[in-house]
Amino acid sequence: MTDHPEAAKAAKIEEGPAPDPGASSFLTSLLVVIVVLAGIELFYRDSPIDLQLRKGSGHLATKELEYAQIGGDIVTTGNSRMYHAIRPQVITDELQKTTGKSLTVYNFGIPSGSPPMFLMIADSVARHKPPPKVFVLGVAAVQSSCCEELALAGAPFGMNWSAVPYFVKAAWWSNPEDAGLAVFLGASRLLSGRAELLASIHELRLGPETKFLDRGYWSMGGRVSAAQQDVRAKGRSIPYADAMDKSKGAHIHVTTHRYYAEIIELLQRVGTKVIILGTPQARQLDWYHDDKHTYAEYLAEMHKLSDKYGVPFIDMNNPPAITNADFVDGDHLSDPGAELFSKYFADEIAKYVP
Repeated sequence: MTDHPEAAKAAKIEEGPAPDPGASSFLTSLLVVIVVLAGIELFYRDSPIDLQLRKGSGHLATKELEYAQIGGDIVTTGNSRMYHAIRPQVITDELQKTTGKSLTVYNFGIPSGSPPMFLMIADSVARHKPPPKVFVLGVAAVQSSCCEELALAGAPFGMNWSAVPYFVKAAWWSNPEDAGLAVFLGASRLLSGRAELLASIHELRLGPETKFLDRGYWSMGGRVSAAQQDVRAKGRSIPYADAMDKSKGAHIHVTTHRYYAEIIELLQRVGTKVIILGTPQARQLDWYHDDKHTYAEYLAEMHKLSDKYGVPFIDMNNPPAITNADFVDGDHLSDPGAELFSKYFADEIAKYVP
């Protein structure tokens, strides 16, 4: 006895594969994921735990929060050379004596600071009301041959969405990976601060807040003996020389100088006077200032930026105010050395202060 034809047909349909839901199901799932993640991000951003992590996550995010509260007429940035060299109160006092102007200073120097960090800082100070009158961009020769990666430790948590267009503009054609990373970091504070958040979860507590002695400055302490300073300085000179050694493939990195250009353009748009400052170093580091290294190319790039944008380039690689005795190693000034340098620095930039 045969089944009814219609019943057999229905049975075959029931036994066949389930119909393909198509792209609509995937898009619906993707939309749900995006909405959930966006909700988590909005809940976390600027929440008490986010703010506490930023206060103790490192110098960049912590200084962003502090500067937002107190501002500054003159802002200086750069790596640890500037962090330990610029004493804001000394500069304020010196400018008061020489110009009669009462100007506040903020030291936005960052230990192991890099050009991407300086661009984040420029974005932060440009958005501050009012923006600074003067912005001093401290540069070091080695940074022209390295250090333009956004993923460097301490950088991501300082990224804000407002800085993303400048990163994309500077890096998309020479470093598209960094340009893409900037978009994700700017969009998500959770992604930016994942390392700090995981560390806090692991330790079951939030870290202590980062504190500074004087508007972003931190002291390296007193002077050290000449022998100790010499050993430390010579040791520090070797990795710098290697990073600038042409025979080892060192060359000028275009992304670094595009970051510098974005910094200058951004701050000039808000009416801030920009100064490029070649940071000081001890004389034991001068031996790589030859044709075998990229030092001459670094200077040429700084002069190009100076000429193109009409900003002064003040090279304080070897200022007369300080000697090797004022350094604790090859890069970092002692507290007395920082006082001497800050007085000299104030006199040098006095003519550029509006």
